[in-house]
This record gives sequence, C-alpha cells and structure tokens, in this order.
Amino acid sequence: MAKKDSNSHIACEHCVLDNICKPIAVGEHSFDQINNILDRRQPLLAGEHLYKKGDSLSSIYALTSGTVKLIQSNRKGNEQVVGFRFPGELLGDEAISSKTHLLNAMAVDDISVCKIPMKGLDDIAKIVPAFQRNLIELLSHQCNTLHQQFASYAARNNADERLAAFILNVLNRSKNEISQAHEIFLAMSRDDIANYLGLRRETLSRTLSKFQKMNIINRQNKALEIIDLDHLRILAND
Repeated sequence: MAKKDSNSHIACEHCVLDNICKPIAVGEHSFDQINNILDRRQPLLAGEHLYKKGDSLSSIYALTSGTVKLIQSNRKGNEQVVGFRFPGELLGDEAISSKTHLLNAMAVDDISVCKIPMKGLDDIAKIVPAFQRNLIELLSHQCNTLHQQFASYAARNNADERLAAFILNVLNRSKNEISQAHEIFLAMSRDDIANYLGLRRETLSRTLSKFQKMNIINRQNKALEIIDLDHLRILAND
C-alpha cells in the first residue's frame, strides 16, 4: 500500500481555484491580476485554526495539501463535525453571504492553503466580467461538493451503509491526489469520523474491522485500500 507524502501538493489544474487563477483574455490583452493578490501554499500546523466561528470573512482558501475538518459548536461547548475538506477544495465560502464565519475550520494534519482576499476578488470582478462568471462557477461547484458530502451518509440507516458511502465519497473527492486508484488517506481520527457519521466510536471501529474481515478494505494506520469496490457500492446502496 502506497504511503501518503504529507509534503505533496495537489496540482494547480486539479484545484477548485484553477479557473479563476488562469489569465483571462480581455480584448487583445491577457489579464492576470489574481497573481498579485494570491498567497500561495501558506502552511498551517495540525490542530491550528484556519478561521473560527464569529471571525469576519476576509479571505477564501483553496486547500493544497492535508485535511481540514469543519466544526459546529453550540453554547454548551458541544462540537459536531459537519464536514471535511481535502486538497483542491474550497474553504471559507460559507461566510460569503453573512460576511462572518459560521464554522470552525481546523487543520487535521499539517496543511497548506492558497489564500485570496475577498477585497481583491471584488475589485477584479468589477473590472473583468469574465472573472465574475468564473467565480460564480467556482461557488456553484463548491455547493455541489457540499451536497455530495451530505448525501454520502444522510439517507443511510445503519453503520455499514454510512461508512461505505463515506469511503466512496472520500475516494471520489481524492481521485486527483497522487495515489493508487483505489487508495485513500484518512488523516482524521476515528472520533472525528464517528462524530461526523453520527455513530459511536466503538460502532465505527467494529464496522471497519468487519469490512476488513470481509476483504472489502485493507486499512493500515490511516491509509485505506479499497479491495472490493463493487461490494462497497452495494453496501452503500450506491
């Protein structure tokens, strides 16, 4: 089983920001203003927050390496993991409407992000209409990603279905990473996965062990190889 290189970055052409980072033709000229405001591959250590609930929106981010978990907390301090982000995906977009972040975004492992200030995006969009269209397409793509992530487990009734659907969802979203076709890397803890799927940690552990005994997956630490993809799809009702 291949090991994940924690220092590897997703290729730009596989990133959700790719279309808005490319130069845009304006008449006979090429407009490449985005590179003047883009901070590329800014590092963040595991356990640190990219932003917290209540922070004012200042930038949006594209994750270029590592994994981020999104957390909803209530007044009692209870936390619910409501999503994960993987390389090539967008972060911070949930605050575009309210201008205030509604979630905590925490690095699961060491990560890096490309950062684009909202002020810069607004200025470019006013000058170049094509850029505004690309930005709308970007947000639409992210909305679809959120829907797929939620649908991957919400309608599933038991642990087998939820875990199988979750693994397939991660596989689909990780397809552009440097890895074997049916391998994924789960940097998040079992507690986080169980919290996200609405399962007890013990239930998740038993289900993972069950899948391994059935020769559906092979899990070594945080690396997971899917051995029987068809069986996994059947379990997920996919």
